[in-house]
Amino acid sequence: MFGPTKIGTVKPPRKEKPTKDEKEAELEAAVEVAKDIVPKNKTKGRSKPSKKMKKKQEIIANAKRPFLEQQMKGDEQMARKK
Repeated sequence: MFGPTKIGTVKPPRKEKPTKDEKEAELEAAVEVAKDIVPKNKTKGRSKPSKKMKKKQEIIANAKRPFLEQQMKGDEQMARKK
């Protein structure tokens, strides 16, 4: 009937989910930090402008990845609920 471990315990408070605005602000902050990273000057063709631009875009994409993965998980959970 009643579990002896449950008597006298308190329910843990619910975790507040971050709002859409907070998520976007975190994403913007991560992208700004990624843009401020100054790459080192490499040798033998690695410092070409096209390779520098590609590397900068990779860094920005890597900064966005955790937020996008989290968003995809949320979308999957919403699809499962339906």
